[in-house]
Amino acid sequence: MGLFNNKRNEVWAIILFLALLFTALATTCHAATAQLGYGNTVLRGSTQVIDLTLIFPKAVKDADLQCGVSLIGNSVQKYQIQNNQAALHCSVVDGFKKFDVGIGVAVLQNEDIYNSGRFNFMPSLGYRVTRHLGITYNHWSNAGTKK
Repeated sequence: MGLFNNKRNEVWAIILFLALLFTALATTCHAATAQLGYGNTVLRGSTQVIDLTLIFPKAVKDADLQCGVSLIGNSVQKYQIQNNQAALHCSVVDGFKKFDVGIGVAVLQNEDIYNSGRFNFMPSLGYRVTRHLGITYNHWSNAGTKK
């Protein structure tokens, strides 16, 4: 299971999507910076996640606005297949020294056994190791608004 363990046309669709995003971001952007992320899910069954986020510095007073898209591979959890998932997300992120904390929302492509609603809250914690490398933990939860 995973992001690239899909049908051939789905893999090519993902690769094309990423190629278009990188092409679009290859031009000079004065209002935002792009952040590319790669990781793994924890609760929904282990699978890969890729993420592209635009960061708008100091868009909300002294906090950053971060908006992006995440692609999550399929996985098996509790003997159920969790289908591929895509999510659009936006959050307000502020920090102190090398630590970041944020709150936002995520809109999911489909419901699964953990995210039973399409609209989820998205708290996050981050640590900037260097200027160009960081570690971020995002959590998506409907906060019990739908069972």
